[in-house]
Amino acid sequence: MIRSFEKTAKTAISVGIACAAAGIIIGCMYSSGLSVSLSSIIIKAADGSLLITLIYTALFSLVLGCGMPSVGVYLILVTTIIPAVTQMGVTPIAAHFFAFYFAVISNITPPVCVAAFAGAAIAEASPMKTGFKAFTIGIAAYIIPFLFVYHPATLAIGTAGEIAVAVIDGVIAVTCLAVCVAGYISRKLNILERILAFAVCVLVVMPFSVSNLIAYSIFAVITAIQVTAWARRRRGDITKRL
Repeated sequence: MIRSFEKTAKTAISVGIACAAAGIIIGCMYSSGLSVSLSSIIIKAADGSLLITLIYTALFSLVLGCGMPSVGVYLILVTTIIPAVTQMGVTPIAAHFFAFYFAVISNITPPVCVAAFAGAAIAEASPMKTGFKAFTIGIAAYIIPFLFVYHPATLAIGTAGEIAVAVIDGVIAVTCLAVCVAGYISRKLNILERILAFAVCVLVVMPFSVSNLIAYSIFAVITAIQVTAWARRRRGDITKRL
């Protein structure tokens, strides 16, 4: 039991250092009053652009999430940034989910990915390598909050048809972003195919019917290429066996 306590204390050191360093940053923000005036700063910096406002909100959520629990980050954002987002016409529930979602996934966002550091301590692995691996595996999650804002039907707001379309868009967006990062479906993708997969992800998120149609077309082309390549390999394997 004594050895267990000793080992637990040693493995907790890496996590404690990361939390302490992040806490210093958060404390400086509170002491300087930056957290209070952040809403007006973001609105001025975004210059009326909803996309830029969302990017700033995501970054602030990730920074706060480095040293605070997700619920604490959300409570701060409710009084600082979320009002600015709702003023730009975003559905309140979508704005709240957007901020809270990024606060949650800050746990796997380098350089202070507390959840990954905790897992690395348990596995006795490199904290930073584990953090970047967790970020790579979970990178598709970073596109979902934007779907909440641009496609509120993802949160079951709207008719059954709108919700169904939003779910399909979400599946396509997440799949294409994962494919772009991994660079593989049924075979290794070339640079052009990875760029096309990322383009599909961006186009699906955009709130325009034309962009969705273009995204569906590109996604169909990528799928057809992969299915054709898989069929050729399958036919080649059967021929070799015969």
